[in-house]
Amino acid sequence: MGETFEETIRIETMEESGLKLGKLEVFQLYSRRNCIIEYPNGDICFGLGIVFITRDFEGDIINNPEEVMEHRFFKRTGLPSNINEYDKKIIYEWAELK
Repeated sequence: MGETFEETIRIETMEESGLKLGKLEVFQLYSRRNCIIEYPNGDICFGLGIVFITRDFEGDIINNPEEVMEHRFFKRTGLPSNINEYDKKIIYEWAELK
């Protein structure tokens, strides 16, 4: 409680993936009505988001099944078919700027 957005993303990334992040830059803020996310288990949430980008990280990816199903790196042209629409939209927006 009382953490900045940047502190939160660093803490959550370490907890969920085992990666320590370096320099971060804000990519985009998401808070529109189309930010509703439905997960495979049926959970629904409003995905208010501040998306950061980094190319600077250390560590090896860990997969903690209590936190996430799986972490992997993908080429932007090779996203898995089961990625949720909210995340897919953000990735495509980022890829268009490349």
